[in-house]
Amino acid sequence: NMHNHSTHSDGKYTPTQLAQHIAEEGYRAGALTDHDTATGFAEFKAECDRLGIACIFGVEFTAPCPELKRPDGREEKFHLTSYHFDPEYPEMKEYLYQMGLREKEQTRVIFEDAVRDGLLSGITWQEVLDYNQDIAWLCNEHVFRAMKHKGLVTDLDYYDFYTRIYRDRWGT
Repeated sequence: NMHNHSTHSDGKYTPTQLAQHIAEEGYRAGALTDHDTATGFAEFKAECDRLGIACIFGVEFTAPCPELKRPDGREEKFHLTSYHFDPEYPEMKEYLYQMGLREKEQTRVIFEDAVRDGLLSGITWQEVLDYNQDIAWLCNEHVFRAMKHKGLVTDLDYYDFYTRIYRDRWGT
């Protein structure tokens, strides 16, 4: 599978766990293509190397498309998966950094609106940040994981959480 996400974007597994699952499934190679970030790749590569499987670097970029509008008037976006480029190239490094800031800010705004509207309680934005310390690209998954860690929700609550706070209110 050439399109896998880790906990560094909206995936379920850490980069280490993802590499382990790839190996357990019998694959001899795997790719990590998190959304708009390369922060999990070093961990993924180290575990792939330890397991003796090849790894491929990639990122799934969110690309705006101002020419296309959604029914609600917002700009349409699409995803572009790219492989084997240098994430340390200064312009690319800055772009990825800015994409992380954009996603984190969008998530913070949604979080604070949900708290204000009584849809979220028992957790603060700082607690979300503290729980996800090494994550540059924060989304709804990271909020949910922090809530789960605090015992506020279980996996069975995810659909309701996502629908109430993200899909129905923001159309994401």
